[in-house]
Amino acid sequence: MSNIPQDVQNVLMLQSEEHAVTGFQNVKVGGEVGTVVLTNMRLIFVRNKRGYNQESFSFTLEGIYEMNMKKSMMGGPKLMINGKTFQAQDPGSIQKATNDLKQQRMAQVGQGTGGGKDGRYGLGTYVFDEPGQQAPQVVKEKVIKEVIKIRCQFCGKTYVETKDGCPYCGAGH
Repeated sequence: MSNIPQDVQNVLMLQSEEHAVTGFQNVKVGGEVGTVVLTNMRLIFVRNKRGYNQESFSFTLEGIYEMNMKKSMMGGPKLMINGKTFQAQDPGSIQKATNDLKQQRMAQVGQGTGGGKDGRYGLGTYVFDEPGQQAPQVVKEKVIKEVIKIRCQFCGKTYVETKDGCPYCGAGH
């Protein structure tokens, strides 16, 4: 834990049997700068606001279903984890450490190398549990929603039929 500052370690609320493994300082997430701490069970973001550290959010390693690198508008790489953008000097090292710990955690809790919602998806690739197993079928469904509008007999504007009356002039159906 030598790469995790003491003031960050002091605010971590670790669960029983959880221990910090590594940390990455000066990481920007959603406009806030802080430290990403990887434990044997979670990824934790500790933000530093006005010199005060506070645990902002965390993901269990099993709950990480999306992790990929993207190029930012400014040209540097950024890491996307579960829809959150992590900007750091070396986001690839955060990705590698998280992926390694996630695989260790999945093997430890008996879910294979997976992740995802059913414990069978790796980070960006499908993991086959048995030889000869087929990839899952992807079914896309198109939903058509019909919206019926009616014209107000008093002001002439149209509004959605589900309204009790005209939202513009207040007249009833």
